[in-house]
Amino acid sequence: MKRRSMKRVNVKKENKPFKTLAIATIAGLSIIGVGQAQATTLDEVDLSQKPIDTPTLDYLHNNDVQIKYEDGTEVAIPQSNYTMTEVKANEDGSKPDGDNIITQYDYDKNTGSLSPLYYEINYQTQFGNPDGDTTLTFGKVNTYGSNYTWELNAENPTRTIIYKYNQGDTIDGSITNDGTSANIARDFVNTDRGENPLILNNKNATINNISGNFIANGSSSYQCGTIIDNKGHIDNIKGTFAINKAYSGLIYNNENGTIDKIEGLFVDNKIDSEYSGGAVNNSGIIKSILADFINGSGISNNYGVITNIVGSFIDSRILNRGVANNEGVITNIVGNFVGSSIVNTGGTIDKIEGTFTNNKQRLYDSKAAIINYENSNPTLIKLILADFIANQGGGISNIYGVITDIIGSFIGNGGSTEYGNGGAICNDGISSSKISYIGNITGTFLNNHVRYRGGAIYNKGRIDSITNSHFQNNYAEAESGNAYGGAIYNYDYANHARVKSMEAGIGKIQNTSFIGNYAKSQSGTAQGGAIWSNVDLNIVADNGESLFSGNYVQNGDKKDQQAIFVTNIIEEKYLGYNEEHSHSFYQNEPHKTTVTLNSINNGKIIFNDKITGDTKKIPINKYYKKWNYEDFKYIPQYVDDDYNDIDTPTEEVSLTPELKITGDSSSVVQLNNNIENLDISLSGTNLHLGARDNVLDGNNLDLQSGTLSMVNNQVGVASLNNVTLSGNTNFVADVDLANEQMDRITANNYGTHNGNLNVVGMNLLSDSTKDVTEIYFAQPGLKNNVVNGMPANGGYNLPSTAQTTFYTPIYKYNAIYDNRNDGGYFMFTKGDKILTANGGGGTTITPTGNPSDAFNPSVLAPSVASQAGANATMNQTFNYAFQNADNFMTIPYLERVAIKTANRYALSPTGDATDVGTFSPLFNAQNETSSAWVKPYASFENIPLKNGPKVSNITYGTLVGFDTPIKSLRHGWDRAWTGYIGYNGASQRFSGVDATQNGGLVGGTLTLYKGNFFNATTVSSGAIVGDNRTMYGTDNYTMLMAGVGNKTGYNFEFKEGKIIIQPSMLLSYTFVNTFDYTNAAGVKIKNDPLHAIQIAPGVKFIANTKNGWQPYIGVNMIWNLLDKSKVSANDVRLPEMSIKPYVQYGVGVQKRFKDRYMAFGQAMIQNGGRNGISLTAGFRWAIGKEGKPLEKVQRVNIKVSSVTPRAEVKVANNSTVQPERKIIKQLSQTQRERIAKQYQNTTRTTSIGEMKKL
Repeated sequence: MKRRSMKRVNVKKENKPFKTLAIATIAGLSIIGVGQAQATTLDEVDLSQKPIDTPTLDYLHNNDVQIKYEDGTEVAIPQSNYTMTEVKANEDGSKPDGDNIITQYDYDKNTGSLSPLYYEINYQTQFGNPDGDTTLTFGKVNTYGSNYTWELNAENPTRTIIYKYNQGDTIDGSITNDGTSANIARDFVNTDRGENPLILNNKNATINNISGNFIANGSSSYQCGTIIDNKGHIDNIKGTFAINKAYSGLIYNNENGTIDKIEGLFVDNKIDSEYSGGAVNNSGIIKSILADFINGSGISNNYGVITNIVGSFIDSRILNRGVANNEGVITNIVGNFVGSSIVNTGGTIDKIEGTFTNNKQRLYDSKAAIINYENSNPTLIKLILADFIANQGGGISNIYGVITDIIGSFIGNGGSTEYGNGGAICNDGISSSKISYIGNITGTFLNNHVRYRGGAIYNKGRIDSITNSHFQNNYAEAESGNAYGGAIYNYDYANHARVKSMEAGIGKIQNTSFIGNYAKSQSGTAQGGAIWSNVDLNIVADNGESLFSGNYVQNGDKKDQQAIFVTNIIEEKYLGYNEEHSHSFYQNEPHKTTVTLNSINNGKIIFNDKITGDTKKIPINKYYKKWNYEDFKYIPQYVDDDYNDIDTPTEEVSLTPELKITGDSSSVVQLNNNIENLDISLSGTNLHLGARDNVLDGNNLDLQSGTLSMVNNQVGVASLNNVTLSGNTNFVADVDLANEQMDRITANNYGTHNGNLNVVGMNLLSDSTKDVTEIYFAQPGLKNNVVNGMPANGGYNLPSTAQTTFYTPIYKYNAIYDNRNDGGYFMFTKGDKILTANGGGGTTITPTGNPSDAFNPSVLAPSVASQAGANATMNQTFNYAFQNADNFMTIPYLERVAIKTANRYALSPTGDATDVGTFSPLFNAQNETSSAWVKPYASFENIPLKNGPKVSNITYGTLVGFDTPIKSLRHGWDRAWTGYIGYNGASQRFSGVDATQNGGLVGGTLTLYKGNFFNATTVSSGAIVGDNRTMYGTDNYTMLMAGVGNKTGYNFEFKEGKIIIQPSMLLSYTFVNTFDYTNAAGVKIKNDPLHAIQIAPGVKFIANTKNGWQPYIGVNMIWNLLDKSKVSANDVRLPEMSIKPYVQYGVGVQKRFKDRYMAFGQAMIQNGGRNGISLTAGFRWAIGKEGKPLEKVQRVNIKVSSVTPRAEVKVANNSTVQPERKIIKQLSQTQRERIAKQYQNTTRTTSIGEMKKL
């Protein structure tokens, strides 16, 4: 089963990957072959995809990774020379027996545990000719620490390497090359040339290729290059190097030598040199080493240059110096390091990438997988891009060296010594002239541990920044000694005279969280569950979050939730040598340490744990240093002013560290636990006391600017030692009106104020039981510098975010600040009253006149939605549903009669031209044809609701209708049916509430006509879904609505219908039911159905032009009756709102096209109870066939009845009469022409017979 390597463990959600995103993306695509046009280069590889049981070379080879040199040459990565096979642990879970068994680790991010996995390393053990008749068996028989002796034919060897050969085969001897194109391909077995190498490539000589097996050669004599000594150039070296011995290197590349590539397997080789030895010892130039190093020495780069080192390194080390001991320049090191390490001393490494597991390397009592320390030369590692898992000696040790960037995961690393420092990273070293330096650290730190200081990071140098990181479950735990800094120990010496650029400490810790770290001591002192520091500390959240939670210290059995412990630096000042007393004298001088919490760009810093300052007294008497023979160390001997020895100091000072809370107004610092023994200052940002109001108690507080929020849904008091207002600072408080209490600040002492405390917001927890509620707020030392967030005259220079009214879930309150002799008081009353303080407790109460001012707008939203939403929507529907009458009754009477009798001819038996006779249809496009229409509409208005707020309202929708043909009834009546459907929407905005309704409706209309009179009745119903967005969240509700409307009107025509005056009356009834619901504040909203009656008399002035345009002017007056909404919130009856009367006036136009189409538009302005404009437009078209078969209709000698359509004509008294027998219209022009072709010689009389034929 393949197991994934422990790369980039993301414990924190949204935690960024720790290798460069671009590299990871490119590598990921290349590895899986997506869009792969060419081989992946080594610089593009992220080893996070490598399975844990796959050798590095195999992984790179299988994915066609190439090494690309500056000249463009590409070199393929070879396959590995070993395999890994997982083996089962012993029954007790321990490591199985065997020399070739290694331990890897699987990390469970859910439980935080590391589980060991055991693998057997298998490599080639038989060499030579498989059919050879002679066999040499090499066995390991003598072991003394790390020294061992290989012998031939050993009895019972722990492991063997066998070489078979035929008699006469050359397996020993030596070669010296002085030529330019040599090739060597042979084995070297069990050959000892003393101080002479097996292969010597002299200066200016060239060997193209060396290949073979190199087994059991060499000795421990003072020899460089037991097997290969290169002083010239070698293209390639390839082979297996097993159980060889040398003093300082199997392959030695001299300072003038160059080697392009070394590849193969180095296993069980022994190098005696402690300082410069290695299986590969380089002082010249090597482009690439692509090899695996197992159970023995590795690579030593002594002032040479190596471009690439790629491979696996398993228990391969140079005594106590590591696998890659660099005193020169190495560009890239890529590999899997198991029980192995890299030591960089006085050299430069551009990049180290890989995984380091189970390392136990020691260097000057420092253990680490990577050790970077300075000797006489500067030491630099530019980038470490790696994971460190279960390294007993720690992950990285930097001693007076420079590391530019560290990116990786550190899991389960830790020192096992009693005074271990830095389980993951140890940055140790500072003096007057140099300092250990790390630029930036980005990583995940999990379960790292030490027994003394810095479970994850120990810093006694300079770290510029720790960014986008995560520290969890790291710890410093001691049985008897002290334990400082569960995650980070940050220390500086105060007596070093050094320049500012060498200032020790950590520049900033940004967007980094600390969870569950601890420091524990059974009998000593434990401090700083997450961080211990005596240096200024800067915690930053920049468009991110820094969280401290679950960190603690434990002293004995006592546990305390403490994240940061900060103490002051004590500088030991040298006072000089006193000859009279024959001593050098010193004096302690404490320097205040500052912790800064800086939150910017929507950043958030959250502390669920304590921040504690050390205020122990520091003796400042002079002293000299006296040797203590019991403890074997110098101790201070204090003296008095006359330099007489004293047993105990007589002069002591206590200096309190400082906590600066700063940032910008978009960000927040939230404190949920105590701040202990710190001088606190606030500037610029928002300080939120999230869990309790007393977390600042006992400290000094300097309010410079920003906002202090004590809003946490409970009332409390912040009891400070001293409070000073150095600048204008905002304050937000919880208020319990029922119990007459509110959040406030008190102090034992007040400083000199240079600013005001602006109370800009309040969170009301309960409702008042009185008309006016008084609450004590400010002590005499503060009361004169309190400014109410609701100034009566607007004279205060308050921020734009100042809260001017205060709310409970149901009510709204006004408040004023009253500065009295005994202190400052806040006075509260409901929002429908205005308070004016008269001083000394006297107040004047003035009603606003609007009962809705007393309520939270969030509970007024249902009433507003019923009135301005549903009711207004139904009324708009009633205005636009009478489409048939609106279109038809703007036409003059004669044309309306012509439309109804269009395409008919009259048969008159009397021959009287005035006898209309009976109209007979040829076909009737209008009267016998249905019509469809569409009418979108919108209105933009504000509605000053009676007993309610002023509402900005928008209604919109579209009606689509279908009209039946106009059908004649008895007694001169005509009728038409209309069916319609519609989409309707509305949105309201008032007092911070945004409401939206969307729904649909269906309805029908019956329209009756008789002469110039019409009456239309419509019935409709529909449903609406709505939402209200309030200060508490979003409320969702459903509404049902129904209604009936009736519009009656009459046309008065002038100038033969060119001018029409149309008075009308619209009556409607609307029913709206909003279902009960619970709003986002938890208030139960109960709605009684709304019953509304609307009366709207109006008049239209219509003009009919020759070209078919019909403009008009309309005026309506609207009254709403019985339309009061009845809503309750938690059984509190809310004001009954209604829409006041209003007038509506505007213009419209209508145009007919080709007798089948009609377009229209209208704009109406409302004033009064509704103020705004309503817009509508539409289009109407006739649908159906062009005509129908001709039918015979004839009247003989019968007088036309009074119901026959008659034309109106003027008489002398300006009244109108309707002649009985005037032909209005017989045929259209088209129809005349068509008939004329058939009957050109007929007369009106003879045509009767011809018509009968039809």
